[in-house]
Amino acid sequence: MCPLCTRALAESYGNYPYPNPKLHFTCFVCATHDSKYLDDEGDEMEPQKLYAASELKMEGGGVPAGNLAAAKLRLHVDINKTIIMEDKASNCASTESMLSSILSECAWGVVEGGEGGAAPSFRLVSEVPTSTPPAAQGVDPAALLSYGDFLEVSMPRGPDRRRAKTSFTDSELGACFRPYVEQLRMRLSVDGAGGGGSHYIVPAFFTLITVLAERGQNFELVLRSFGHDIGDVVEEFNAFCAGTHPLYPPPGGPDGERVAATLRSKRIHVRGKLLRGTPSSSCPSSSDAEAGADVEGTEKVQERVLLERIECVGGGTSSTALATAPATAPDTAHATAAGMEAAAAATAAAVAEAAVVVEAEGVEAVARVIDAWLAQGSVAIQDDFPYWRGRAEACDAGKLLLLSREREGLGPGKCATLFFDDNIERGRAHIVDVRYSDTFESVPFSTSRGRYLIRATPLDAIADVHTFVRQVDDALAFRGAVAAASTEGSG
Repeated sequence: MCPLCTRALAESYGNYPYPNPKLHFTCFVCATHDSKYLDDEGDEMEPQKLYAASELKMEGGGVPAGNLAAAKLRLHVDINKTIIMEDKASNCASTESMLSSILSECAWGVVEGGEGGAAPSFRLVSEVPTSTPPAAQGVDPAALLSYGDFLEVSMPRGPDRRRAKTSFTDSELGACFRPYVEQLRMRLSVDGAGGGGSHYIVPAFFTLITVLAERGQNFELVLRSFGHDIGDVVEEFNAFCAGTHPLYPPPGGPDGERVAATLRSKRIHVRGKLLRGTPSSSCPSSSDAEAGADVEGTEKVQERVLLERIECVGGGTSSTALATAPATAPDTAHATAAGMEAAAAATAAAVAEAAVVVEAEGVEAVARVIDAWLAQGSVAIQDDFPYWRGRAEACDAGKLLLLSREREGLGPGKCATLFFDDNIERGRAHIVDVRYSDTFESVPFSTSRGRYLIRATPLDAIADVHTFVRQVDDALAFRGAVAAASTEGSG
């Protein structure tokens, strides 16, 4: 544990106002123990100073204090393997294969051999799945990596590597993790005992939305995905907001109507498609991008892209386009994946028939349109997977997160932006490209990690219904500590 989370972000959960709190939780900030923390000016900060400041920023029960809760929250939440345990973009659609893949990323060990051209092997140091490296006697913590990470570096991209992850618990190495597949499947089941079908959206996400509404927190929601299953998620989420979902909070209490009104206002009312690219002189064809062509050497500007057609234009920051279609999901409950097939087909047909409108072109214009959409309710955006894949999954080609340099922050009138994604790595952003909307300037990972980017952990999302609530609280406390330490240092 890092000094920041040792006391303020862990012990405060002793009086957490919800049942079955986890006193040990995943701390994104200290996932890499020798990390540097940078303030808003890019200067390195001492972890001890952050820890001292964080003690002033938490109230009893783990709820962010004072000015932390006063800021508006803008939550960007990835869909696949963050709030649903499917990932069609990576051809991993069955629940069992997804759970096996998740467990491969939570099985920790060390690499052995590999000398003289021999193939390296992987030795487990723990037979218990954890989201962060466990303490292992006689093993250097820096040498630990997950089996999923081992496969990433020891096997080329392709079906064999994907199969090794999705069949991990059927292998000799992963056999000891097989019982956890059933435990996680039980957690995903509607009745908690393996019956009644499986939850599509994990209950932990609905807990987050409910808790924010109960707290009276001003928040906005943007669902993000590279996949094509946004329609399914929109339908179930809107059913929850309408009060027709099995996990909708029970009525009653003095704030019942206020909470219900807040949830109704969070219905997803528009779906968008955020597209990126390169100028015509170096623009890959659509088929090249889908095949994963390596165009890393191309100039770092963007193109205007509409649906599956690519129209290359020049223009630096004037090249990100947002194409939109209206949300079409009815307010009916579909709590299981099986029960959503017909609705998904109807949604896909309706979207195919809908006229696509280019709402904005250019980074600043796109940011303004997203602001306007969020003033009316929640939003779902499909990101440009061919663009990211075609650039070897580079960090600066991922899902675009645009920050307002003027409004971003804590306190009244400010907006605290957080992006949850399971593919954010411990040492790099990987899948999210954080930039300021006015200049398109990149925000380095040393600044965005734990402050804007939150690594979602699928294991915790399934096993702990309060995991997202805690991660939001942790991130706000961390941002408050950074701000307080920066103020102290400049005084």
